[in-house]
Amino acid sequence: MLGPTECGDEPYLLASTVPGLMVVIGTDRYAAGLLAIQQLAPDVFLLDDGFQHIRLYRDMDILLLDCAKPFGNGWTLPAGLLREPRQASLRADWIIHTRSDGIINNIPGLDQIPQISSRHRLGSFTKLSDGSVVPFESLGKLVAFAGIAEPDRFFDDLRLLSDRVTGTLALPDHAPYTKEIISTIAAMIRDTGADYAVTTRKDAVKLKKIPPEIASRIVVADLELHIDGIDSLRAELCNLLQK
Repeated sequence: MLGPTECGDEPYLLASTVPGLMVVIGTDRYAAGLLAIQQLAPDVFLLDDGFQHIRLYRDMDILLLDCAKPFGNGWTLPAGLLREPRQASLRADWIIHTRSDGIINNIPGLDQIPQISSRHRLGSFTKLSDGSVVPFESLGKLVAFAGIAEPDRFFDDLRLLSDRVTGTLALPDHAPYTKEIISTIAAMIRDTGADYAVTTRKDAVKLKKIPPEIASRIVVADLELHIDGIDSLRAELCNLLQK
């Protein structure tokens, strides 16, 4: 298996944590799919972040929309965040609203598409050094760091659990953990008097070679995805697999 430096943090995380999952990466998704057929003979193809890759036939398109700002400012790149115009969402077979409180905002023109809501919650906490699960209440004074798309959301979730988060370090998404960044984390722990530094599982896969004295002070938070109305989507997926 390639390491996170060679293949990327997210592919490595998926391949190392989901039993039976074979991950193929490549800028040409069509070529990657052919390679998977020839060498891996999979039963199911699951394409991540692939709504625009229409060269690939798909049985189902599941579109994720941020509940707070489902279409950003309404503009495509580079003026906005959209990769396609808003009307492209009509291709979706299902829509999952992310970061939702259980209430789905009505989006004009998409009423005919089945829609369900989801949210992330902080789950278990484990020590980076040995993988042992630790009660969050026992961690004492904390700092946090993360190199994900929106690290402030992670920090806010931690603060909802505890008022003992005394410092944070936000890094760019997919940031490599250089010696300088590791030193910054160690200094943050030392200068704040924190007992532990908390980070995400996505960041943790890039921290396997850090000095033991720093690893022993790092705790990894797992994110759990909760989906409302998942039974209807699961039933349709099962029907597709039986064809």
